[in-house]
Amino acid sequence: MSSPLMMLSKSENSNFIDLVYNFDWSSTPLGSMDSWDPVLKNATNLCLKTEFPMCMFIDPSNWIILHNKAFVPLIKRTEPALGKRTKDYWPDIYAIYHNVEFNRITTTGKGLYYKDRQHRNGYDEETYSSYTLSPIFKSDATICAICCLAQETTQQDLNTRRLKLLEEFDHLTSS
Repeated sequence: MSSPLMMLSKSENSNFIDLVYNFDWSSTPLGSMDSWDPVLKNATNLCLKTEFPMCMFIDPSNWIILHNKAFVPLIKRTEPALGKRTKDYWPDIYAIYHNVEFNRITTTGKGLYYKDRQHRNGYDEETYSSYTLSPIFKSDATICAICCLAQETTQQDLNTRRLKLLEEFDHLTSS
């Protein structure tokens, strides 16, 4: 029997989508997908269907990770993130950013946006991304998840920095 969420049409992402639907969600605090709130089921459909990198952090007491295929390159880790608690999977990022950001979103009910924010990913590699974090509300107005739309901007940021350096060098040498 297929999951009630399997109303998505098959596409090039179908293998990843199948992976998400066949994941043993009952092994997480979220329980099986059949028991999820309809709002969360709809948000999952949206997440998996979009071609833009998207991730959801589900259940404020655990912040379980669910993401689409386009989000995989942004993870920059070999072990899968699907179904993991955010603070266990990304302890450094969670401690520095997410704990504060998620608390702010759940207390205010308002989303956040960051442009070209630098991350280190636990080792000495400069990476930048722009992303938005938005609350997902259940029908009773409580927040059940946070939606993250993200785009890596590392190359643009490094190019901008290089051009600025070249302009400064040109200015110094032409004076």
